[in-house]
Amino acid sequence: GICAAASVGLFGGSVLVPLKFLPSDEFSGVASLAFLPSFGCGCLAAAASLAAAFRACRGEPVPLGSRGTLLAGLGSGLVWNLSNACQLLAMSAYSVPYGVAYPILQASLVVAGLLGIFLFREIRQPSAIAVFFASAATVVAGAVLL
Repeated sequence: GICAAASVGLFGGSVLVPLKFLPSDEFSGVASLAFLPSFGCGCLAAAASLAAAFRACRGEPVPLGSRGTLLAGLGSGLVWNLSNACQLLAMSAYSVPYGVAYPILQASLVVAGLLGIFLFREIRQPSAIAVFFASAATVVAGAVLL
């Protein structure tokens, strides 16, 4: 668990590192959004490759699922990449530092959790819902303090 959390922090925190190697006068501000399509395609290719490698190591075929799951997965990736676009826009047009923009982006987990509880009824135990709201309050308080 600790290794997975450290990996998420390392890879999530270095998402925008390639943009630092670009000429600052040519790709600053809103022009940095031009790199999101390649970022999204790279994430799609990396996720598919990792899933295939994981299945190959276990000796299992890669399940492709139904058309509905494919569309849901592509839709969630599109929404995720739109959130990256909004993060880049906030950082470039409004000078929000990365250390502030990234935690606010991650606070989207609170919205996803609320949808899971109230819309999809994924969590039904009162104790689990109480833990979620306590955790959500901590995330929101942290975002506000930034």
